[in-house]
Amino acid sequence: VYFLQQQGVTRLDVVNFISHGVRKDQVESAKPAEATQETEDASSGGKESPLEQYTQNLNQLAKDGKIDPLIGREYEVERNQAVIICIDCGRHMMAEINGVRKLDLVLDSILMMIQSAITAGDNVGLLAYGADIIRFVPPRKGHRQLGVLLNSIYNLVAEPVESDPIRAFSYLASRHKRRSLMINFTAVEDRDQAQDVIQSFGTFSRNHIALLANINDPRFREILRAQPEDSDSLFKYASAHFLTDERRQAATMLRTVNINVLDSEPQDLARDLVNFYLDVKSRGKL
Repeated sequence: VYFLQQQGVTRLDVVNFISHGVRKDQVESAKPAEATQETEDASSGGKESPLEQYTQNLNQLAKDGKIDPLIGREYEVERNQAVIICIDCGRHMMAEINGVRKLDLVLDSILMMIQSAITAGDNVGLLAYGADIIRFVPPRKGHRQLGVLLNSIYNLVAEPVESDPIRAFSYLASRHKRRSLMINFTAVEDRDQAQDVIQSFGTFSRNHIALLANINDPRFREILRAQPEDSDSLFKYASAHFLTDERRQAATMLRTVNINVLDSEPQDLARDLVNFYLDVKSRGKL
């Protein structure tokens, strides 16, 4: 700073040179006032200006491949994407895993997802639905939106009613057009339920990144790992195998229509959600 001041270079001169590649002598030559004798001597003698002596043109270095390109507008655009979290609050989410309802497991898992998206500068919205629309929060960004979302989900409860996803996603489609990551938290246990999801949620896979998040009961994995020793354990083994195969076929049906599927156990769901979100961001799919 001392040497720059000695040469008559101000902070504004440095910023102009780094940001725009404009030297102080170029700025002064564009003014109607006459250039100083020192500037004329430096120009005529082919000497470097003080800015060129003590700074580097980062833009030129990036073009020459000597440093990594600077991140600017493109990075800002990537920070302004949208994530819509859709939560089924119908009877299928009343099922329990180790004494905890599926809906409560979902609510615990999406907290990390919301925090990650808000921290990344993205817009996050919410749709909670059952037989009717329970709650809708338009996507916005910022820590204030984080508080709005937390207040919107903390008292959600699963009810013994049949959800109407067709009505819910028609409502969402009429209010949100921008390409987004759409995450639908519901229960898909067989091919019939998969067909219902395709009919209601599948339309989003055309213009959005559609993700179905399904919670897998870890007891199935434990049963299938054990060797059946009696008729009771054999029956459990056969039942677990049948239900697991049904879920696998349902997931295949969803993927064939471009709906991504997460079939995670409760302890893995939050991590898998964030990893999927970060992968979508890193690949520039939004």
